[in-house]
Amino acid sequence: MLIHRFVKYDISMLIGSLLHDELVQVLDFYDSIAGDFSAFEDEFGLHCPPRCGNCCACFVPELCHGEALAIAWTLLENGVDVDWHAGDGACPLFDGVHRRCRAYGVRPVICRCFFSSAVRGKDGLAFNGCRLSNQPGAMIHSLGKEALESASSPVPVMSDYGERVRSLSGYEWESLPMDEYVPRLMEQLRYTVSLLSGPVAG
Repeated sequence: MLIHRFVKYDISMLIGSLLHDELVQVLDFYDSIAGDFSAFEDEFGLHCPPRCGNCCACFVPELCHGEALAIAWTLLENGVDVDWHAGDGACPLFDGVHRRCRAYGVRPVICRCFFSSAVRGKDGLAFNGCRLSNQPGAMIHSLGKEALESASSPVPVMSDYGERVRSLSGYEWESLPMDEYVPRLMEQLRYTVSLLSGPVAG
């Protein structure tokens, strides 16, 4: 689906809508957690190899409403075309040529937390590492419970961030694959802008 290129989208176009309020909350949330992972990563040497992207090449994340909304708006705002029907198993936002995300600034919580946070299980916190990289020396083994409990920096927990971003939306219960959810919300955003600002060209 092609994005309308005759419109310069700006977030002010959504003022007066519930979508605007939710979008602002999600973007503020992303800003507020931007530094949460760096101390944990630095303490345990958890840094992805440059231009890896192997996790992106084999995974289509499920999103809550707020996550999908932020991505949909960013794609419209930046005029980015995405092939939602590639069917190759990769995240639709993954640029396989340059090995990067087309909407990195609004990547969903699972992408922010992968390899940068612990998970909470019945035995406490655990960190399972990453075994997707094919670069020598890049595989990070699991961190044990004792290492996590003795960490000098706060340990981010993936589920906590998921709950927080879901709480920002009235659609807290809904979770759908990115390639279903984002195109739907892009259409809703176009329609909302047309109602608030007049007809959208293209």
